[in-house]
Amino acid sequence: MRMKDFVIDVYTVDSKMKIRKKRLDTGTLEEAMEMMEIRKDLTNVTRMVVSERTDGGRHLQAVKVYTSPFGAS
Repeated sequence: MRMKDFVIDVYTVDSKMKIRKKRLDTGTLEEAMEMMEIRKDLTNVTRMVVSERTDGGRHLQAVKVYTSPFGAS
């Protein structure tokens, strides 16, 4: 199975202040940016990083980083 070209790492914080990371795969940068826009209004999201897979998927290169202006509210 071929890996998709872009990933979004979504960092959230729960009520016990524990940070969790969820990785979402997308095929295009446009899809990644759209997914990021949808999630950035959630109150538990503290940071998101859109990255492009390089070297056949072995490495990631950050394309866009979003940090919540409110921190963990």
